[in-house]
Amino acid sequence: MPPKLECEIMTYIEIKTIHGRKYKYLRKSIREGNKVHHITIKCLGPVEPIYKTGKSRKTNASVYIRSLNKNELKILKKVTRSSDAFARDRARVLFLSSKGHTSKEIAKRMSCGIRKVRKTIHAFNSIGLKALEKGKPSGAKPRFTVEQRFYKLFLQIQRL
Repeated sequence: MPPKLECEIMTYIEIKTIHGRKYKYLRKSIREGNKVHHITIKCLGPVEPIYKTGKSRKTNASVYIRSLNKNELKILKKVTRSSDAFARDRARVLFLSSKGHTSKEIAKRMSCGIRKVRKTIHAFNSIGLKALEKGKPSGAKPRFTVEQRFYKLFLQIQRL
């Protein structure tokens, strides 16, 4: 019969300093005869956690429309009475922005999202009155290249 090894197991919390900050670790030590094996079970986090409780960062998130010329203003007023809902909503957003309203105020007034308002203003500032038109949807990516389609067509014609 082999000799019975007695081992002692002890668990404890150890504090280590890493880059000047102290961290707690749950450790286990196993004594088998004259040898001791140390095992780290889990990191328990910093001894003194840093809670960021300062002032919240202020952002300048207000986006405004660029200055309008008379022609653009005339077109916007006309489109606000349009039957096309997409163009009408975008024209109203741009018109309200030209009057000095913030994105948040416009979104609340029109019952839409702030993101929609900001995207409309950005689109107008970059492409002008074309922002009132719907863009072409991208659709699904083609499965075959042009060469592959011609090759398949070529094979079908040969079979005939």
